[in-house]
Amino acid sequence: MREAAKAAGRSYERFRKTWPAWVRRHGFPAPFSDAPYQWDRDRLEAWRAARSAAKAEALIAAPAANDDHRDAPPSPLRKGRVAAGRARIMQRMQG
Repeated sequence: MREAAKAAGRSYERFRKTWPAWVRRHGFPAPFSDAPYQWDRDRLEAWRAARSAAKAEALIAAPAANDDHRDAPPSPLRKGRVAAGRARIMQRMQG
């Protein structure tokens, strides 16, 4: 089970509790025996390679950020803080 946890990128304790959900939701290979659970190393490596390829493809296919819009105007609270900071600086310079 430790080898399967390493293949999933999880700690042993976390993997021990959540491996059935990984099998259902993430396509993780199911063990081929009952307790003590054992996984086929080849299937683990194939899953790891497929998962990393899917992640890389998702990054490449991710839409570009929309940088065409301008940032939101500063809030009135921020404008007040900025003005107060400028006033303090001016007071220090005068006296």
